[in-house]
Amino acid sequence: MQMQMQMQNTNTGSTMGSHQDLLDATAFIAKHRIVPIVSHILDGLESAEEGFELIKRGDQFGKVVIKLRGGEMGNTHAKL
Repeated sequence: MQMQMQMQNTNTGSTMGSHQDLLDATAFIAKHRIVPIVSHILDGLESAEEGFELIKRGDQFGKVVIKLRGGEMGNTHAKL
């Protein structure tokens, strides 16, 4: 499946917990130094389709990370 078709899908999710729950979970993760398992790190948004293919084929164990260069997504600083 091409990335264009993949991006046309609608993702539906749900939120659970309060903002304080998120802050507590974030503090717990930091305190206990919990880190995700990263399978692949890909460079730039042009690698996104490759990332989708890895996931689709099941060729990864853990996260597929797309490393962004400055300016690709504008201001990416999140606030909790």
